[in-house]
Amino acid sequence: MGGRPLGNGTKTLQVPESEHTIIAVDPKHDARVVVSAAAKIDWSTLPEATITVRVLPYATEVKIGSDSLGPTPVQPRSVVAGVSATYKVMVTKDKATQTRLVKLKPGEDQIVAFDMRK
Repeated sequence: MGGRPLGNGTKTLQVPESEHTIIAVDPKHDARVVVSAAAKIDWSTLPEATITVRVLPYATEVKIGSDSLGPTPVQPRSVVAGVSATYKVMVTKDKATQTRLVKLKPGEDQIVAFDMRK
């Protein structure tokens, strides 16, 4: 639909038949999820992927978007992948922060590695 917002929350949208995908934005996880356009889309039933965060030597906080997973070590996190997705992962140690954009496909286990020794 030309990249313009169609709504938020639980909505009924009219998507032209020529459109095969829409982009769902998950602000809590700072994610963009490409979803197949269908008669009904239920976020809880969309395909998932896994993000596994590894940090050397450690991080005092790990976040996916604004969702804090706490200090390392953190368990792998399942996230909605749709057709494809991009999530922002941030790690912090003391006053240093590193950020990565993680691109995922359904069923994928993406390992995101950070080196905080620098």
